[in-house]
Amino acid sequence: MPLAGRSQTHEAALHDMVVKARAYMAQEPGPFIDRTALRVNRNYVRVQGIIDPELSVDDIVARITAAYDAEAAADAERERRRREIDATPRLSPTPASSVREAWNDIESWLTIVCRHRS
Repeated sequence: MPLAGRSQTHEAALHDMVVKARAYMAQEPGPFIDRTALRVNRNYVRVQGIIDPELSVDDIVARITAAYDAEAAADAERERRRREIDATPRLSPTPASSVREAWNDIESWLTIVCRHRS
């Protein structure tokens, strides 16, 4: 169930979201699992304990923030690895347009090698 709202800061938005989610889950019948996906500005995270009455709203906000930070770090690492892979030189830097020239060089070399062996 989407819960929308407006808050002045990101932390306030997370706080409001947890309060609204808990209120919604308290009034709706049916089982809720302790692991819930949350979305803020197109970012999804999974945190445990949202409906745990032993955890304060601030505890849950801290968990959400930690999950966002971990996801951001993982994204940064994936991007770093992608840039590293893209920067790796190719085994054969021959441009496609010079394949015919390269093949002619190979034929010439093979011709010379074969003559010397005969």
